[in-house]
Amino acid sequence: MINNKKDRYPLLMFASIVTLRMLAWLLASKHHFYLMFPLAGLVFLLFAIKHNHLHHKIFKEKWQNRCFEYLMDAFSGTTFSSIQIVHLANHHREGNGRRDWGHTKPFEHLNPFLGLLKYILVTPYRYIQGKRQYLRLRGSKARRTRILRESIALYGAYILMLVYHPWNTLVFILLPNVLAQFLLIGFNYLQHSGCDPQSSYDHARNFTGKWLNALTFNNGYHTAHHLKPHLHWSAYSAYHASIESRIDPKLNINNLLVFLWNLNGETKRAARRREKRKVFYELHQRCEGSAGVSSARRDR
Repeated sequence: MINNKKDRYPLLMFASIVTLRMLAWLLASKHHFYLMFPLAGLVFLLFAIKHNHLHHKIFKEKWQNRCFEYLMDAFSGTTFSSIQIVHLANHHREGNGRRDWGHTKPFEHLNPFLGLLKYILVTPYRYIQGKRQYLRLRGSKARRTRILRESIALYGAYILMLVYHPWNTLVFILLPNVLAQFLLIGFNYLQHSGCDPQSSYDHARNFTGKWLNALTFNNGYHTAHHLKPHLHWSAYSAYHASIESRIDPKLNINNLLVFLWNLNGETKRAARRREKRKVFYELHQRCEGSAGVSSARRDR
């Protein structure tokens, strides 16, 4: 039924997340609105499953994969065909180059957190524009038909859910989906910002922590993934170990939280540098003004 026995783990994770989301949708009240945040974290994990399935199908039968993809669409808020275009047709071909719709370079000159925030807010629009252009120039009739079919199923399901349970659908289904997409985009920024897209081994940042990769099915080993995108997710840890010596040690991060903390410190240092430059500029302007006044008095 499944291609790899190790895919039992993501399937179990998928079933657990879907169950928790449905329980929240059916049973939670308005007072439990804060649950949207942990639910967004669970949807982020769904995206990891969806990503791996995109590269390496879980089931042997085509109809089983299609059914699974429709379910993933409903609980992640994105159609499978759209992800194929954005991730496979664009990101893996362009590799964070200038033609990558998620290119990080335009945001790297800003302080780290401001760059990350701006990237998260701007990139969804760039994805939409890029996908439209792709479909207009290279999209086949079959691909357009499939996207239309998936979109009708996705938005039709949401309309029915909104009619039955409007508040809970908004707070426990739709908003977590949107927040998770922001998390996903932000994670892509962390994996590529400051890296060299032309390098064979330093084109991505790797988060090698065991817990993170256990929860995201080895999606932290990003260099290995770009080098061998069709490798099964369970093999990425071993493959990363075989190429680790060729990767800049600064791009292998053991702890994501420590990395974010250091990023926060870097942001604060950048702010202090800007403040010092501002003070220096103001003093320079005053000195020039004083020199001008003194010169005018001597001329008299």
